[in-house]
Amino acid sequence: MAKTFNINGACSPSRHYVVSLASRLRAIRAMIDKGEYYKARQYGKTTTQQALTDYLKNDYTVMGLDFQRISALSFESEPLFVAAFSEELLYFVKELPEKVRERLQAFMEGTAR
Repeated sequence: MAKTFNINGACSPSRHYVVSLASRLRAIRAMIDKGEYYKARQYGKTTTQQALTDYLKNDYTVMGLDFQRISALSFESEPLFVAAFSEELLYFVKELPEKVRERLQAFMEGTAR
């Protein structure tokens, strides 16, 4: 099958024309290794994030969360946000250490100290 230009969603190098992300991934990895955070841009972010996940998954636990799933009410106070954020982590990240899972459960239920 011939490659095409993809304008919707993530690009697959086997199916779509793509620009090499290798140098960007190395730069992002260097930021992550130094403890800096990565802030996605408004274009190409889905493709970059998927490539970054593949690039980091052997050395890091990579978690992808969609903050749009958290209701506006949850952003009104810290306890509400922590509970909603903990619930998202518990739902989407299946391979968490048991101690981390228990702590997140307590945050979600509002019983953590």
